[in-house]
Amino acid sequence: MHIDLLTSNGRREYEVLPSVAYETYCEHIDFPEVDFNSVIDPIVHTIKLVSNLELINDEYEITDEIEEQLKKKYWIDENGDRLIIAKMTMTEFPNNWRERMGVSWSYWLDAIDGDHMVIGSRADEIIDRELYDNPFDNGSLYYIDDITVHDSFDYDDIETDLIRYTFRNFIQNDAGQVRQFTHE
Repeated sequence: MHIDLLTSNGRREYEVLPSVAYETYCEHIDFPEVDFNSVIDPIVHTIKLVSNLELINDEYEITDEIEEQLKKKYWIDENGDRLIIAKMTMTEFPNNWRERMGVSWSYWLDAIDGDHMVIGSRADEIIDRELYDNPFDNGSLYYIDDITVHDSFDYDDIETDLIRYTFRNFIQNDAGQVRQFTHE
């Protein structure tokens, strides 16, 4: 994977070695008081495909001019130390929270965000029609809110590979299974 910059010394190409950065955010980390009337935000996961700018600097000695070009042309994280190639934001809805509230998936997700109701309806249908053996036991429902790849990185499979990598390496229920439910 490469990045291109046009500097006063001409066109420069730099090889970048991507890695995955993973962050999780939830206001209720310990034991949330789970009832439908409480304010419980879902768990939000942010997964980024990044390249460390220090490694690029060690290899190519980034000048102030190149650093400025990087900031103009590419996404740089808020700390200024990583180039962001792709970013995915995913919301997690734990099944045990839903069960303790005593509501259906669609009812809970509609209350959080009307756009999520479609996913909740599909999850309810899977449970009602018994399409899988206990699909949500000790697990969660995940909703990919957004996945974006920087225009400069025109690789067709980055989005799919980032999703696959995330579920394979970070997100698993007690049984180590993940099912992807899509809607159209």
